[in-house]
Amino acid sequence: MSAVRHRWRGATPPRYLTGTVLPKADGPAGGVKEIMPLGSRYTRNILLAFAVVALGFLGSTLYLSIRNLRIDERATGLLTNALPSLEHLDAACDAIRDLEAATEALPDLPPGPRVEALKGMDATWQRVHAELETYRVTPDYEGEERLYASTVPPSIAVLEAADRKVRARVDANDAPGARDVVEREMRPAARHAIALIGKVMELNADHAYDDVRAIAALRKTGDELAIALSGGAVFLGLLASLWVLRVFAAYGRLLNAHSALVEQRAADLEQFGRRVAHDLLSPLSALSFCLSAFKKPSEGDPKLEDALGRAKACIVRAQALVDGVFEFSRAGGKPKVGDDADVTRVLTDTVAELSASMDEKGPTLEVAPFAPYMVACSPGVLTAILSNLLRNATKYMSDSAVKKITVRVLPEGENVTIEIEDTGPGVPPGLESIIFEPYVRAQGVTQPGLGLGLATVKRFCVAHGGEVGVRSSPGLGAVFWFTLPKSR
Repeated sequence: MSAVRHRWRGATPPRYLTGTVLPKADGPAGGVKEIMPLGSRYTRNILLAFAVVALGFLGSTLYLSIRNLRIDERATGLLTNALPSLEHLDAACDAIRDLEAATEALPDLPPGPRVEALKGMDATWQRVHAELETYRVTPDYEGEERLYASTVPPSIAVLEAADRKVRARVDANDAPGARDVVEREMRPAARHAIALIGKVMELNADHAYDDVRAIAALRKTGDELAIALSGGAVFLGLLASLWVLRVFAAYGRLLNAHSALVEQRAADLEQFGRRVAHDLLSPLSALSFCLSAFKKPSEGDPKLEDALGRAKACIVRAQALVDGVFEFSRAGGKPKVGDDADVTRVLTDTVAELSASMDEKGPTLEVAPFAPYMVACSPGVLTAILSNLLRNATKYMSDSAVKKITVRVLPEGENVTIEIEDTGPGVPPGLESIIFEPYVRAQGVTQPGLGLGLATVKRFCVAHGGEVGVRSSPGLGAVFWFTLPKSR
């Protein structure tokens, strides 16, 4: 406004601002004139219109803030309740399995090693109780305390009684009797305790799913209503600009520019919110698969230990993903200073998770040997980038004769470049330059998706000072690559 006022300095303001010029009542025509102010009515209406517009924007901002607080509450529930509970309960199950294995071997040990084995068993018991005690410190969901108290402590007591019987037989040098107790009491008690702990883990996993679904729903409805509120505010702004154009044309252009900025930010929020919901659901879906594997454990089933290991890894990855993505979102799309991620660890975990989710007809995944590097982003952000690119590569190879994905990690000065090469159909000609833009999909594509995955990859990489790109030959596959700065 100051620049426009300067334009009037030293000159008479436009007539539509000053009013109508009339001769003085007590003077001759053409004599001294006075200005009858007409601007007050326009000013009142303009201020009223601006007040309505400001209230509209304030309402949409306040509404989004309230929705974000509810999302933060749900995310906090994941980080402080469900995920830590699953981690400690899973560790307790691992310790019980170690205890069962040590007890089975105890009767056949000579006296010297037997003493060491008993010390190890005592330490394992301490692990069991420590993990369960740590789990009890976490908040309880509705019905969780009752379920735990009625199942887990009694089963642990039965397991301890069986352990004491085995030790008594061993102390009496009754190896056959000890083995009989292991077979009839110790082993069933251990499996029963693990199964009951698994029920508590299932309850926590169900609540974790509820939290994630609630976050997705809050994001979706919040974005839709935010757009509606912003649209209403823009409409009111346009009405106000009609008044402003009669007073000040430049102000109308400023209002339109501001409205366009609000719409663009609302669109960015919508895209980012959808992708966050998708990335949060992926590791928890793998967690559900792992938990279902040990509902009915059976002796000698190798899938049990493998599933439990993957469940624990999924929990850790879910925590990293929630931390990294939500920190990035809360910071307005700007990376947090000081974040770094171990490329080897994140890539290994992501490849392992993707491999576990594919069937026998899926592509083979190969990671070329590389030196260890740390890049300047959070582990959650790097997980989201790699997961998007790897899953994107697997989706389009159903009709390929050779199904293979190769990952390469290459140093380039102060940056690290990661290439993901596939043997799929390649990128259609002309799509390379826009494939990383939102909602861009090739014609005739039947695979599910919104066209936001690659756009999210670009958003993360560019925000952290990196780049993205693709090299492709139709029918011969494609190489998607991205760079990130090395961590300092």
